[in-house]
Amino acid sequence: MSQTVTLKEVREQLSELVARVAYGNQKVVITKFGKPLAAIVNYDDYEKLMNPASRFTEEEWEKGFELITKIQDTQKNLSDEEADKLIEREIKAVRETKHAKSRS
Repeated sequence: MSQTVTLKEVREQLSELVARVAYGNQKVVITKFGKPLAAIVNYDDYEKLMNPASRFTEEEWEKGFELITKIQDTQKNLSDEEADKLIEREIKAVRETKHAKSRS
């Protein structure tokens, strides 16, 4: 869940907003003149942003490598266009799985 606040509101409610982010797993988008300016996220989310390897579990990495191997094995007899379509389909499947997990 995310909340949008103005820069003025941040100045007035910083402690409360930080508590919501840290303990309520909420994200805060800070706006100035109606445009997004910055965001406040909890430290775990920040770590994931700064360290892409931590975004996925070991199991997810293994599945990804299995897909790459599968694509490489089947790509030997494919045209470049067919290979691109296969790669796009597999990437979409992984993203949909990841998205479904994040919703639950």
